[in-house]
Amino acid sequence: MDGFENKNEKGNEMGNAVDTAAQNLSQAADEAASTMTGEPQKATSYEEIYGTVEQDSSYAGQPYVDAQETYNGETQENKANGLQIASLVLGILAIILGCCSGWLGILFGIVGLILAILGNKQGKHGVGTAGLVCSIIGIVLGCLITILAVLAVGIFGSSLEYLNDFM
Repeated sequence: MDGFENKNEKGNEMGNAVDTAAQNLSQAADEAASTMTGEPQKATSYEEIYGTVEQDSSYAGQPYVDAQETYNGETQENKANGLQIASLVLGILAIILGCCSGWLGILFGIVGLILAILGNKQGKHGVGTAGLVCSIIGIVLGCLITILAVLAVGIFGSSLEYLNDFM
């Protein structure tokens, strides 16, 4: 029975510790509630907390321009031009049509390649590079599909004549 009584005493000690912690928590909550019911505190401004920010007077009155300056002082906007966008569209069409019918992919790819080169001369931009790459891929795919189609007709062309005899 001594073992059981020792365990029971330890349980009572744990219960007392929990009760004490609960009482402390309740007192802290009461203190917090009493401070919250008083007058609201004055809100501090940004300047009171962080101080004022001094502005550099050399930039005062100058408008913000979102452009890159070239070496001679002229501004050049960093936007894709119409030729680059057209080359991207034609390059994507060249890839799609190059897989379906080879010669259309080659045709659209060549036009897209020319437009990409002309557009990139006016200004480098990611759209122009993407149009160039897509046009080259479309030309390569168009050539491969055309070569495979010619080989397929050459190899299987004679067997197609025998198939027509049965129909």
